[in-house]
Amino acid sequence: MGSSANYAIFSNEHHRSTFVKRSDQTSASAYSEECILSAATWLDQHWKPIRRPAILVTDKDLLGKTLETVEIISVENLVRKYEGVEPQLRDLVQTRDENSDVDMRDAKRPRLYPDYIPLADAQRKVKNGKLFQGVFNTNPFNRLEGTVKIQKGTGDEGERFSVLIQGRENMNRSVQGDFVIVETLPKDQWKVPSKVALDEGDDSEDDDGKDSTNVASEVHQSDSVQAIPTGKVVSVSKRNWRPFGGSLDAARYTGGDSALFIPAEKAIPRIRIRSRRVQELLRKRLQVVIDAWDRNSHLPR
Repeated sequence: MGSSANYAIFSNEHHRSTFVKRSDQTSASAYSEECILSAATWLDQHWKPIRRPAILVTDKDLLGKTLETVEIISVENLVRKYEGVEPQLRDLVQTRDENSDVDMRDAKRPRLYPDYIPLADAQRKVKNGKLFQGVFNTNPFNRLEGTVKIQKGTGDEGERFSVLIQGRENMNRSVQGDFVIVETLPKDQWKVPSKVALDEGDDSEDDDGKDSTNVASEVHQSDSVQAIPTGKVVSVSKRNWRPFGGSLDAARYTGGDSALFIPAEKAIPRIRIRSRRVQELLRKRLQVVIDAWDRNSHLPR
């Protein structure tokens, strides 16, 4: 039972009444669906004496299923059902077309970043030595630059070195701590680390999505410094989208339901948030988790 007494963990796979035996022909996803449906049916019967009907809140993969006594509903429809009683629930749901990774309210903006290579294809190329993977580390003085430590070759004979990722397009929506897959660029495209320091206000965008940073300052090179291996992010294996502490940018807030969130960690970019409660949240310490980073936005949201 959770400390707030609002939830409980039910080990349905180890309960006699909800256990489902898996056959050799059943796929992992199909077996998981059977287990969930079995648990929902049993819980509905179990809660009948206290008149608490079970509601199965699930993703689109189970929405086509039916149960005789249990309502199966998506998170979006559940919020619509109860937002009159709990209006803040709407802030927890993304406004998104299910067939797109672009916020529909921003769909008219031009594309700023390239599409990611499908993860399966990218990982196959990693095994073939055509691509490399590692943890993305942001330059603490310049969020428009980072490095990824990779290994070329296997075992003790493998060569380990850092790959410079420079500029928004090459970073391709990477955040500090993301496990990314990179492609190294030809040697004639290698760069030197930037000597430009960006303050916390330099990574913003205006209401039209246009970058307010002086683009010419993003890549600053010195002929006296030797260029180092440089690359670009082509896919992300695992996101580091954990809760980030910080506060809203009250100085730039001009009204409405949109505001910029300033993370306390300098390595994390500002985050665009939308909420009906923006004015209530101003000048408060918050925790924000990134939902998405669209191809047509300089900032995550």
